Amino acid sequence: MKRSAVILSLVGLGTLTALAAQPAAAQTGGGETASTVAAPKVHGQGIIFPHYLLDRALEPNVDKSGRVNYVALKADKNLDEYLQAVATADLSKFPVLPGAPKPDDKEAKPTQNRNPELVFWINAYNAHILKTLANAYPINSPDDVKDLDTAKTHRVAGQDWSLRDMRKKITSFDPRALFALTNGTVGGPLLQPVAYRYAGIDQQLENAVQTFVDDPRNVELLRINNRVTLNSYFSEFNEAFAPNTDPKRMIGVRFLLSSYSRRRGERSYFTTNEYSIDTKKSDRTLNIKSSDLAVTSG
Repeated sequence: MKRSAVILSLVGLGTLTALAAQPAAAQTGGGETASTVAAPKVHGQGIIFPHYLLDRALEPNVDKSGRVNYVALKADKNLDEYLQAVATADLSKFPVLPGAPKPDDKEAKPTQNRNPELVFWINAYNAHILKTLANAYPINSPDDVKDLDTAKTHRVAGQDWSLRDMRKKITSFDPRALFALTNGTVGGPLLQPVAYRYAGIDQQLENAVQTFVDDPRNVELLRINNRVTLNSYFSEFNEAFAPNTDPKRMIGVRFLLSSYSRRRGERSYFTTNEYSIDTKKSDRTLNIKSSDLAVTSG
C-alpha cells in the first residue's frame, strides 16, 4: 500500500494523490504583472497563478542546501509582485476536483482533491516568511523577530493571517506539506529553489518528507541501545500525523520513520523494532547563504 494511502487512513484526510493537470509554471505571458494575474484562472483541470514570479525570486537567491541570500531577496521585485498576487487571490477560483477512493473501502464516501489550493498556500507561506525575514535582516535567527509566528501581518486572499494559522490551514489539506514549509533556520525543512507546482505535487511532498527524514542530522539511530535521537522539529509534526493519540508515544513520528526512511536497513528497523526516542535541539540559526555572509561581514 502506498504511503499516501496509509496517511489517508491514519489521519482521515482527503485524497493525497495528485491528478494529472497542466503545470502552473510560466503559463502566463512574460509581460503580465501581478495586477493582471492576481486572481487565479481555471485552465481545464489545472490552474494558472503567477508562481513563475516566485521562481524568479527563489532561483538566484536560494542554493541547493536551502540557504538564502536575504540581502538580495529584500529588494527583489518578483517576490513583492508575487505577494501582491497572493494578497488579492480569489480562493473560490481554485477548482475542487474528485479524489481517488480509499483503497479496500467499498463504502467510502467520495473524496475531494484540493491540491491546486494546497500548492497556493505552500508557496504563499514560504513567500511570506522569506519576505518577513528579509525585511528584518541582518538577524542571527528567526527567533530574533518579535511575534514572528503569531503576528497577523500576512495578507492572503483578502485576509490577514499569522504564520501559525497558515500552517494549521495547510495541515488540514495534507500534513506532508509541513515538510515543504521553510522556517528560516538551518535545522528546519529544506527550502527548494523553485515554487511548488500542482502537477506532481504528491511526489514533491513525498520527496520533502524523505529528504528531512533521511538527513543524518535529523535522525540518529543507535541500534545497540535501541534508541533514536531526533531533531526536535519532529515534535511539531507528531500531532499532525497522529492526532488525538498519546503524545508520549509519538505515534506520528514513528509512522514517519517507518514510512519514509530510505537509508539502508533503517525502514525495516523502524517497522519491526521497539525503540525509545530522544530529541535534540534544532539548529535555530538563520539559513543564510555563504555569499550573503560574506557581504554582511565585510
